[in-house]
Amino acid sequence: AFGVRVEELPLLDAPRPYALASARAELEAWRALEGDRALSERGVRLFTLPVAPLHAALLTSARAHDCLEDMIDLVAALSLSRPLFLAPIEDERDDRKRTGCDATALVRALRSERADDQALSRAALDEARATRARLRRAEGLDGRGPPTGSPFARDAIVRATLGADARLAHRARRR
Repeated sequence: AFGVRVEELPLLDAPRPYALASARAELEAWRALEGDRALSERGVRLFTLPVAPLHAALLTSARAHDCLEDMIDLVAALSLSRPLFLAPIEDERDDRKRTGCDATALVRALRSERADDQALSRAALDEARATRARLRRAEGLDGRGPPTGSPFARDAIVRATLGADARLAHRARRR
């Protein structure tokens, strides 16, 4: 970010070479570097958003895939410091199980009217909604978010996720 390689900084405890290589690989995967010294314009954007860099990469990619509002909700739910769901899924008829997709379940939960509708932690839901409002403002949107029960563009989210970092691809396996 300062135009100086980390290895050239006069640090008391220099980072291990493997840690630097891993960090550089992350930045390259997110297309956050220009050459080997400076952050790209995209890299600067990733580090100005109030979330982890990977989540910022998801948001940046979502804009290009026309699913920013849905990705904001997903990132808000993924950024939680505590579990959103109070209990594991045991009933096959549970809405979270029927969606067949954790991302869809998280966004639906965030967009639900009341925490007790889906056995959600009230504190976690409030935290996710506050994060959503902060992200919406950072992206130049109003702070409210989509209405309760609005549809979720799952396919666009998948494309945006793979566009942010192809290493996030996962192939479901039979249990």
